[in-house]
Amino acid sequence: CEEVQFKDVLSLVPALYTRDYRGLQASGELSMSLWAKGEMRGSTLPAFEFKTEVRDGSFRYASLPAGVTDIGLGLSVTNPGGTMDRTVVDLSKFGFNMAGNTVAATLYATNLASDPTFRASASGRVDLGTVGKVYPLEKGTGLGGRIAVDAQVSGRMSDIEKNRYDKLGAKGTLVVEELGLTLPQLPDVKIRRAAATISPAALTLGEFGLTVGRSDVEANGQLTNYIGYLLRGDRLSGRLYVQSDCLDLNELLSSAISAPAAGEPDGDPADAAEEEPLVVPQNLDLSLNADLKEVLFQKMVLSDVSGEIRVSGGAVSLERLSLGAFGGKATASGRFSTAGEHPSLSLAASMSKGSFAKTFEQLEVVQKLAPVFEKTGGDYSLSLDLSTALDASLSPDLGTLTASGELRSEHIEIQNLKAFDALATALKNDKLRRIEARDVAVRFAV
Repeated sequence: CEEVQFKDVLSLVPALYTRDYRGLQASGELSMSLWAKGEMRGSTLPAFEFKTEVRDGSFRYASLPAGVTDIGLGLSVTNPGGTMDRTVVDLSKFGFNMAGNTVAATLYATNLASDPTFRASASGRVDLGTVGKVYPLEKGTGLGGRIAVDAQVSGRMSDIEKNRYDKLGAKGTLVVEELGLTLPQLPDVKIRRAAATISPAALTLGEFGLTVGRSDVEANGQLTNYIGYLLRGDRLSGRLYVQSDCLDLNELLSSAISAPAAGEPDGDPADAAEEEPLVVPQNLDLSLNADLKEVLFQKMVLSDVSGEIRVSGGAVSLERLSLGAFGGKATASGRFSTAGEHPSLSLAASMSKGSFAKTFEQLEVVQKLAPVFEKTGGDYSLSLDLSTALDASLSPDLGTLTASGELRSEHIEIQNLKAFDALATALKNDKLRRIEARDVAVRFAV
């Protein structure tokens, strides 16, 4: 058979094969060997050994100024014969140099069937600005920043399953600085700095600063049971503290919906209805304490948002939420759930000194249920208890909506209603064109 070249192995990596593969130059020593001896009977395996090694590997695109060098790989999968547990996977060496940036990793695993035992390590420092020098990025794509990682993990799967994290070995750090990402049709992403440390029990985010388009986020906190979550999908618990001067949800959501996946053609809007609906994961138990100066969502402008948001059991709950909205101050608690057959929303809220006009302008449900707000001047206070099922676009299903509460106002003015204008003209009484009321208290139910 033909001799296998190092470039042929690189063709198995989709990211390399699909980007200007014909212009890819590669060199290096590659060796592979495989033998097996014995019989396979039931769960009994023959003795076998597979080894592959890459020495002094390198590749470079002819159109780019730099390449990846010093690629080294040493992998063996062996079994002296017997059960699957006697199989040993040993990635003793993996590393490369990318335009002066080095990355290295190792992995060892055995007892694969009954109780996988493993140890792994990863280390490296990468200046992402050099990626464009060795790999042909798509037009309009920009990448920059620095990532440094140094981590080691070891243990047994049985210790993870029984939450004996004190018997696991896990330590390391991850630091990201000035990471910038520019993609077509998406807002620019910049991680000013992120620093995390790991231990067997927890992953601690010491600091995190992110800017996406107009939105900025500062965060810190801790996640527990992250090993079980990553390896087996166990429940992930934790507490995060988030601050933001501006969070433009309209920009973020519109970008997520409109941008096609990498390598896929632009989506047809007609296919939007066939997309998977939003589902809150059931294996999360997270608490997020927020302090947000401004939040933009649909037509709403929310200010000084503070409170706790909990994600647990397939639901998002609001607790002790306070904010400025519709020209006034509001407090709320509620629950959004996707755990049932249909998404649902329950909300208990109160509003003080809200503007009728701003409420109508910013809140679509008010435009549907109380169009008279458009013609109403003055401020109001409101208490509201609401529950409703949500449709696929997460808008209220008005057929299931129930609400009750009380609307109070010291001064209400209603004018520019066609019916009252016609009545004033017919009776020749201009006072009928405007209705005023003071100290109003109206109970309502929907």
